[in-house]
This record gives sequence, C-alpha cells and structure tokens, in this order.
Amino acid sequence: MRLIRDRLLCPENRFDCRDYNGPPNCPGVYAIFARKDDPSATTQLGVEAALDGLLYIGKAGMPRAESSASLRGRYHITAATSRSSSPRFSFGSLLFQHLLLEMRPNITGRDFEFSVESEKKLTDWLIDNCAYSYAEVAATDVRTEELRLLIDLMPPLNLNDVGKADRASVRAARQRCKDAARQAATETLAPRPGRADETVSLNLPLGMKARVTAAAKRQGLSLQDFVLDQLVQALSSDEDDQGD
Repeated sequence: MRLIRDRLLCPENRFDCRDYNGPPNCPGVYAIFARKDDPSATTQLGVEAALDGLLYIGKAGMPRAESSASLRGRYHITAATSRSSSPRFSFGSLLFQHLLLEMRPNITGRDFEFSVESEKKLTDWLIDNCAYSYAEVAATDVRTEELRLLIDLMPPLNLNDVGKADRASVRAARQRCKDAARQAATETLAPRPGRADETVSLNLPLGMKARVTAAAKRQGLSLQDFVLDQLVQALSSDEDDQGD
C-alpha cells in the first residue's frame, strides 16, 4: 500500500489537468489535487485540502466489453455531466455560488443535474485548478487499496470510508443544491398567475412524454402534478452520495 500511496502523491506522477487526457486503460486508483501553484482553489472551495493538496481519491475497475469507457468515465474532470460523478457533484456544490451555477432536477425526479452551461463552467474550473494522478492496481485489489488510502489520507471531498472526519461543509453544500433544485422545480412547474389550467412544458426525451403522461393518468393526476410530486419525493430523500 505504501508504494501505491507514494506513487499517487509523488509530484513527478502528477499531471496538470490542462495537459492530461485521462487515465490509462487499466484498473487502478486515482487522486484529484488542488494545483500547488494556485492556492486560491481551496479558498474558492471552502475546504482544507489533505496532504499535498489532496482533494479526492477514487477507483477504476476493469472496463466492460473490452472498452475503456468505464475507466475514462472515472476521469471526472472532463465528464459531460455530474449526475453519476460524486466528486464533480461535490465540486459543483461547493462552487455553486462562486461560479453562479444552475442546478435542475432531471426528468426522472431521482437525480440532479447542472445545466449544460453550468457543466461547462465546472469543467473549465476543474481543468484550470486541479491536478490528477493515477496508480495501476490489480483488479482484485482495487477496492482494498482505495479503502486503505482513504483511511490513511482522508481527502476532504470523499464522503464515505473516511473515518470520523467532518464532512459537514461538503454535505451542507450538496444539500443546498438539492434545495435549489427543489425551488427550480417548483418555479418551473407552477402555472403563471391567472393560468391555472396551463399545460406544463417539459423537455422530455423522445418517447418518454407518453410514458410519463400514462403514469400520471394511472394515478389520476395532471402531468404537472405528477411530475412535481415525483420530484418532491425524490428531492426529499437523503441520498447524499452518487458513486465513485
């Protein structure tokens, strides 16, 4: 474990995200750091970095179907969306006000998403302010090594497996995004004054609107009331984490 720890923390193995194309096609563990030459990053995030500017540690298993997608997908810095990226969601939540990001509930009502423009802002910030390292690990040892590193280094943006370290500020920031999403849902779905019968307009994927409409009819609800009910239920849940 010490060897892997040293490889992750070694400055020579650390890549500036402005010059990095993502992890290799092999299982391993990775670390996201605040760049040493720009201390303003942690100030903007409002967190105290761990050893050597460490912010987050994660793992990448073997790719599926001979594809590197599951590994490349773990390169959260340039991911297209924060929906399935816990570190991106935490970064975005902490930078919500600083970057003037917009958070919206997605149509399933079970998850959150930043607007396309907000995702671009977040990606630009991560590229400009973060560094990345990767250490290859045998597929059978990935989870064990990740757990050891988390307990040893306790990076501030990891929410699980980090002992009793205080993650209140990160969790509070994520909750604020939930609240913002709830507010956005209420404002988007509420009819305009004097237009109580106004039909809600939703940007639904092809084929989904019919299924949502059918589900609303089965419950005896209007499309607007059904979607709002689903969003409120999901946003009221306490699902803080969203994966590695």
